[in-house]
Amino acid sequence: MKNFARFASLALAASLLAAPAFAQQAQKRPQGPTIVKTFNTWGVRCFSETLCDIAEVTTFPQTGQFAASVSVAYVPRADGPQYLVQVILPPGVDLPKGARMVADSYASETMRYHHCDRIGCYAVLERGNTVVGEMKRRGNIGIQMTRFRGKTMNIVVPLAGFKDALNYLVDLVKQRSSGAPQPAAPDAPTDNSTTPNP
Repeated sequence: MKNFARFASLALAASLLAAPAFAQQAQKRPQGPTIVKTFNTWGVRCFSETLCDIAEVTTFPQTGQFAASVSVAYVPRADGPQYLVQVILPPGVDLPKGARMVADSYASETMRYHHCDRIGCYAVLERGNTVVGEMKRRGNIGIQMTRFRGKTMNIVVPLAGFKDALNYLVDLVKQRSSGAPQPAAPDAPTDNSTTPNP
């Protein structure tokens, strides 16, 4: 929880720059993240030397408006590494019902909303290892949410480049933590287009 809170407290700048990351409630706005490397639509970003995540922002194709953001952070821990997963969805969601990551017969545990702001509503899964495992082996995954009037929506998140971005993130965090040289990024597409569904 300490690592999560520290990460969350540094991440507001990303959301304010229309590249949302883990939410925070700090009074003083931190400096924005550095984009380290892009893998298709997934960007590897760092807020400090050892505090990094990967993120993708999806828009509705008909309007170009913000549809969802997914952020994944890697946190080394003594009892085993953890992935922290956050989604940000447009305002107007049914807060008590939360959100789920879904694909075929798979459905994650409910992700409870942390808070809402002018960007959207933030739902967090602090123990996201299972979700990340599903994302690594799929071409896309859905975010299932309920609007406040009861309409259920499924936003499709493309996962092209996700696995390469995640592997790079893990190596980057480990090597920065140990003071070793940063990992060399493999050649990867840098197409920033998205293929979301409303």
